[in-house]
Amino acid sequence: MRCLPFAVAGAMLAPALASAQLKPDPRWEFGLRSGVLIGSGRPANDLLFNGIKAIYRLDAESGVGLSIDRLSFDFERPQSVLGIEQDKSLVPKDIDAKAKATLISVFYERRYATAGSPWSWNWNAGLGFASPSVGRASGPAAGGGSFDVGTDAGREYVPSVGLGARYSLSNGLHFEAGLNLNRHIANWKVIDAVSGRSGRVRDYTTTGLSLGLGYRF
Repeated sequence: MRCLPFAVAGAMLAPALASAQLKPDPRWEFGLRSGVLIGSGRPANDLLFNGIKAIYRLDAESGVGLSIDRLSFDFERPQSVLGIEQDKSLVPKDIDAKAKATLISVFYERRYATAGSPWSWNWNAGLGFASPSVGRASGPAAGGGSFDVGTDAGREYVPSVGLGARYSLSNGLHFEAGLNLNRHIANWKVIDAVSGRSGRVRDYTTTGLSLGLGYRF
């Protein structure tokens, strides 16, 4: 008879326990983000981006993901790569070339959280690639004549490392901010159609800041 209360309690709890075991732990996360990458000015000062990312949680602390970011920026004074000076007396404003790129990256993320706190932080490391599309830059050259510079940026490979912070707003929904250091392995070919001069833009580094919203399901 002493076992009867335990048996009754067990019978009452069994459906709830079974339901908890059948309910899958949320594995997927999807997010939207916007941000800026800051460069040294060669080839760009700032690269604005908007993107999406998806993460598959391997366990409570780690996951692997894919991000797709659309970048928009100016190739700052491409003629200067070739040693050509712009005639500022005719066109005072710097002549830049408009550029866009889609950066696709895969990454690993490790997360750290405190029980009961809405805050958590993470570090991540990844590898991306992009094929920038760069417009032409043309105008008057100092000393007379003109320049008409085109750029073939080819493909970039972009290893990166980063830190992030997250604040849970509700079940599944969260706000996050991130900092990233990116090394762009690049070999842009720059050619002036007027003078025939050519030059290269090699590897460069950008530092990124992003803000976004995500949802775990």
